[in-house]
Amino acid sequence: MAAYAAPVNGYGGLNWNNFYTIPGATYPNSGYASGTVSPGNTLYNADAAPAAVSDGKFDLNSAYLTAAWNDGLQVRVVGKLSGSTVYDNIFTLSATAATLVNFGYLGIDEVIFNPFGGSPHAAYANFGAGTYFAMDNITVNAPPPARPLPVVPEPSTYAAGAMLVLALGVHGLRSLRRRQPAT
Repeated sequence: MAAYAAPVNGYGGLNWNNFYTIPGATYPNSGYASGTVSPGNTLYNADAAPAAVSDGKFDLNSAYLTAAWNDGLQVRVVGKLSGSTVYDNIFTLSATAATLVNFGYLGIDEVIFNPFGGSPHAAYANFGAGTYFAMDNITVNAPPPARPLPVVPEPSTYAAGAMLVLALGVHGLRSLRRRQPAT
């Protein structure tokens, strides 16, 4: 199977490892077509191998998963935080319909998708094989990037600034009065 463009690293504020994009419509006899929930591309795991999403803390809410070639493909999804397993589930996928998976993985920094098993879908047998899966409409919550806090002046700075503005204002008014022509 030819690889398409990898997702832009940082897409959705996350790092994508071994995930590629594919226009599902170009593979009508596959789970890629069934797994493309919204028009355009879907993600798939390159070389039918495990794939991962990582970054600073984030929540993996949900995604649509579809087996590309195998009926009953299983995907073990492991959510980790600082290298420790926090979530560990196995999902069984269809090759003919997208399955909405509500992960609910909160406060993690890595998710590993490891596909295995299943049996070739008869209608797809002449088009491809392996433990590939499609993933579309992923919803995550990632914290916004850290921004430096604004510098807040000391209260004494406000008083000094007010005095300066007041002095300049009075001086400015005196200057304007002097320049006005007599009538």
